[in-house]
Amino acid sequence: MAVQVPMDELESAYQAWHDSRGLDQSGWLGLASERIQIRSVGNEGGSLSFAHARRSREEFAHYLSAILAEWDMVYYLPKTFVRERNRVAVFGTCKWTNKATGKSCEVMVAHLWRFRDGKAIELVELFDSARAVAAATPDA
Repeated sequence: MAVQVPMDELESAYQAWHDSRGLDQSGWLGLASERIQIRSVGNEGGSLSFAHARRSREEFAHYLSAILAEWDMVYYLPKTFVRERNRVAVFGTCKWTNKATGKSCEVMVAHLWRFRDGKAIELVELFDSARAVAAATPDA
């Protein structure tokens, strides 16, 4: 039995996210199952307020909004998509500017998606949270 992984929709969601500088979230939310689990590895309990675990499509929408409340996207460029059965790893780079400090950070980013019945049930995000924290910290 073939595993349903909507690769075209996933790639389109990344493109729309980049092209709209984060304002078009419809691709992400359209991919997400009602009970999607999301976490950002490396900042659990840390100072990046957006980067804590989420457990539903509604919380995923709040996650995306929380990022945009504090950051302006400069770009978000996935470079490599690797699929194995029901999982897709995405590797790329992104650059954001913190609204409060005006400082920017460019980081490599990796996403690991897990799908069931054509919907994303898990997203694990890895990025250099130390760089993001530094950009979000005002100069002394």
